[in-house]
Amino acid sequence: IRGTPRSTLFPYTTLFRSNYEQVKEMMDVENYLQYFCANLYLANAFYGEDTVITWRTISENGTGFGDGRWRFLMCRLDNSMGNKATSGKTTATIDSYLMESVSQDIFFRALLHNEEFRNSLSSVMQEMAEHTFADEKVEAVLGQLAAEKKKIVDRKSTRLNSSHESPYR
Repeated sequence: IRGTPRSTLFPYTTLFRSNYEQVKEMMDVENYLQYFCANLYLANAFYGEDTVITWRTISENGTGFGDGRWRFLMCRLDNSMGNKATSGKTTATIDSYLMESVSQDIFFRALLHNEEFRNSLSSVMQEMAEHTFADEKVEAVLGQLAAEKKKIVDRKSTRLNSSHESPYR
């Protein structure tokens, strides 16, 4: 459902200092911060309102994901750090903040008026930089993926080359 949490929550953003608790009841702020920081950290050129994917449970049992709060899903990442798509504004650094989809986001800018939100934003971004996307962790994951892909390629190659004589040899 595009725009639903933003349009539902927008009235609360005008007086955020007094209404931030209501926003937290309606939206999983921690999830939003993870979504926002990951898009920013990865310099996702497709980040923006037209690619927002949100969800929530219809019935609220009050526990876990069944609490009825809005949550955000990552959209496509195939143009991360894609300078062509963003007129050279997307880089491998925090400069992604210069993208209009971030700097002109009224919802995000309103959230920044709340000190608790700003502190949480800082903590989530620091966690991603120091742990989630730490060099050694990324190298380990990439190594594991490469090993898995190599196994698949080796199996296909063996299967294709052993089942019949190739006319291309």
